[in-house]
Amino acid sequence: MLRKFLATMAVMTMFVSQTAFALNVTPGGNQIAITSYIDNFSVNSSQFNPNQNEVAVVNYYLSNAAKVYVVAMNVSTQTNYPVLGSSVDPITQGAGNKNVTWYGTLGNINNGTLVPAGDYFVKAYALDLNDNVVDFDFEKVSVDTSPA
Repeated sequence: MLRKFLATMAVMTMFVSQTAFALNVTPGGNQIAITSYIDNFSVNSSQFNPNQNEVAVVNYYLSNAAKVYVVAMNVSTQTNYPVLGSSVDPITQGAGNKNVTWYGTLGNINNGTLVPAGDYFVKAYALDLNDNVVDFDFEKVSVDTSPA
C-alpha cells in the first residue's frame, strides 16, 4: 500500500489537471480516505519476447465497478500502446479479479506487428461515471524483440 501511495504521489503532478481521486470525507471533516479502485496490480513477467510467443499478463483487482483502460507506454518515446480499451473508449468492468494479456504488438493482436523493443510502463487506469481518472497503477516491463 505504501508503494502505491508513493507512486501515486510521484506521478500525480503529471495528471493533476485531468485527474480526480476518489475521496471519502466523514461528517465533521475529521478523516479523509482515498478510495482505491485498483488493487493487487501486477504483471506476470518483468521481461518478455513476443518473437518467442511470450506474453505479459496484467492482473488486478477492482474493488468497485469502473471504466478501465490499460496501456503500455514506451519509456523512451512516451508512446502509448493500447492493451485494453483506450482513454477515449474505456471498458466497463465490474468489481473482482481481472486479467488481460499483452502480446507486445500494435493493437494488442496476437501475432501482430511488434512494438519497438525497450522498456515500458504498463499502466491501468480506473475512471468514474464522469470519466475522471480515480485510480491508476503501473509496473515496468521490458520487451525484447530478438528473433526466435
